[in-house]
Amino acid sequence: MSLHESDIKSRLSRFLDRKHMPKRLEGKGGAMEDEIRALVAAIVRNAPRTADRLADWWPIFEATLSEDCGPMWPTEREIRDAAKKAHRDAPKAQAVDWVIDPAELASRRMAAGEPVGDSWIYGIGACELAARRLVTEDQMRAYRSAAFFHRKDVLGEENALAWEAEQKARHEQAKDIWAHRNDPRGHRSAQMPSKRTSELKTEI
Repeated sequence: MSLHESDIKSRLSRFLDRKHMPKRLEGKGGAMEDEIRALVAAIVRNAPRTADRLADWWPIFEATLSEDCGPMWPTEREIRDAAKKAHRDAPKAQAVDWVIDPAELASRRMAAGEPVGDSWIYGIGACELAARRLVTEDQMRAYRSAAFFHRKDVLGEENALAWEAEQKARHEQAKDIWAHRNDPRGHRSAQMPSKRTSELKTEI
């Protein structure tokens, strides 16, 4: 489960706490978990893909969904319909004459302790943040630790360790790519980069 999906699940769980669970799910832990997964998946299919847009969109979606479903848990169809209404009513992004800097936005979210995508803590995005000194090592370490422990709590330690190992391996590849990003096409060396080059401003 990505951080984006985890954010949606957390928001949905708070919403469901205010509603009555269907009687057909009472005493059936497995069925209840399956239902929640289905509702999360329905939101993921219809929600904005970025954390910023999700934060603006969610209050409108939640209010609409609450009116539609009443005191009970919502259905997947009600989620779909409420999502469409929220997209229609949500503030539209205004055209501006400046270019959005994704790395700068990610660094601001991290400075504020807000969620960011996995690519900003491992991979090319993380390399850019480090090279441009937009985050500190302590900030990056804290986000990686939080991502690990969240997955440990949700998926178990074994799955969390496997995810972490995969991310670390992907990050090492990204550091190599970042170090050679300005190499002329077709002339990139097949050799591993020197320690001096690979560590330049991308130690994180």
